[in-house]
Amino acid sequence: MNFVIRPRPTKGFTLVELMITVTILAVLAVVAVTSYKRYMYRAQASEGKDILMEVKMKQEHYFSTYSQYVTSGSESALYPKENALGQGGKQIKNMWSWRGLSCSSGSTLPDLAWCHLGFKANREGFFRVSTVGWSRGSSTKPSGSAHPFVQKMDASKRWYYAFAHADLDADGKYSTFVITSQSPAIVSEDEIE
Repeated sequence: MNFVIRPRPTKGFTLVELMITVTILAVLAVVAVTSYKRYMYRAQASEGKDILMEVKMKQEHYFSTYSQYVTSGSESALYPKENALGQGGKQIKNMWSWRGLSCSSGSTLPDLAWCHLGFKANREGFFRVSTVGWSRGSSTKPSGSAHPFVQKMDASKRWYYAFAHADLDADGKYSTFVITSQSPAIVSEDEIE
């Protein structure tokens, strides 16, 4: 009898199996990172929409009391002006702090406007905002804005509009959201015709 000595099967993976596994893991990682970035963008964008809804509510409340809307300055006068500070007082990139909001009797625009609307000084976030509103005797017209969504407003009616700007993905391009008194929706600049 001849005995054939068979080599013992080795335990492990072949190079092809390892390459397939690495490829699958790479594809899963790309999908996960892309999904995470999209999720973070939507979460951060919701902050801007929340601020604009708060502006809308506070503008309407202010109008019901004083028969005019609040203006924080021109639409390019974004607030807050100060970057948020992290540990050790270092500025946090793309984060803004309302902590410098002063509601004292000597305050001027835009602090005074945000104080009239009732914004709190203890918030921080990605967005900077501005609002322009109708008041008796005001020469400001919404048609003076270069923004196409604002230009569609009827200047013969009482009005306000507000912008929220943020560089959410740190690429130097701002995401902008707009709300007006004549539209119930918040519009992203990407949605404007």
